[in-house]
Amino acid sequence: MPATRDRMSADYWLYFAGRSISEIGSAFTAFVLPLLIFKQTGSSIGLGVTLAVSLLPYLLFGFVAGAVVDRVNRRTLMIGIDLARVALLLSLPLLALGGELNVISIYVVAFLGTTLQIPFSAGQFASVTHLVRKDQLVKANSQLQAATSLAFVIGPVLAGVAVAAMPVVDLLLIDAATFAVSALSLAMIRRSFNDVRKPGRGRAARRTCCARCAPTSAKAWRTSGATRCCAASR
Repeated sequence: MPATRDRMSADYWLYFAGRSISEIGSAFTAFVLPLLIFKQTGSSIGLGVTLAVSLLPYLLFGFVAGAVVDRVNRRTLMIGIDLARVALLLSLPLLALGGELNVISIYVVAFLGTTLQIPFSAGQFASVTHLVRKDQLVKANSQLQAATSLAFVIGPVLAGVAVAAMPVVDLLLIDAATFAVSALSLAMIRRSFNDVRKPGRGRAARRTCCARCAPTSAKAWRTSGATRCCAASR
């Protein structure tokens, strides 16, 4: 009986599988983009610019992502983001096929990729609470974090092997495929990723969230602002 009680739901394992596969694909992209930039520029400066462009969305949108995610259907949003990332990653191989691939297009993909990742991460953090019981939450988050860490260890190794067999830019097709798998796994989950709020409590909940996530709060700044704060308020 204890083993049955500790068992995670099927919806959680669908979610876990989709996220794990997608994280391996993301590790491919983290390996590929710097290589593409170096091939285009032959300079380490381009690598620094890519890193800066990838981090800029956190400064621009990091503090509002949690509030946006709270106002929409999280599962639908996350599926939409995954599909948008499929299209985004396919754009570079298509540009390369037409001989139009350039540094600017790679920077744009790096910027938009991070921009899409921010609300997805906010939704992901808050959604896990709807897939497992409260007493399973620590275990579930630990499993997801372990899968992410493992993906970023084995992902670059697999990418390094794959790059010997196919053009660098085509490795992005693998990441695009993993995002498609992630979207499918999310679509198959039956549970809602949102709280069911009682009538008349939505405004009060938003005020509470905004108050806790105010930039003037030192704790909010230390925990990376609104994303974690809004998720924790659940």
